[in-house]
Amino acid sequence: MSDKSIAGLLTAIAVAPLCLVCALGPAAFAAAVGSFLAWLSGFSLSLIAAFVAAAGWVGWRALQRSMQRRAEALARNEPQR
Repeated sequence: MSDKSIAGLLTAIAVAPLCLVCALGPAAFAAAVGSFLAWLSGFSLSLIAAFVAAAGWVGWRALQRSMQRRAEALARNEPQR
């Protein structure tokens, strides 16, 4: 048996999750974290999905507010924090 095919298979197993996260972005990470939390806690997947969606919305809203404050500060020529 050649070691080359085994090395390629093991490399693919290690790299495939990284490629998925890069290709799908944060959605893949949130899905992985949500299913892991559902498995650990014993809650239903829909409850965990609702929690992850709410946390994502809060994070997105905080980012939007931060960007809005930065744009207003740039418009007034104030130093940024």
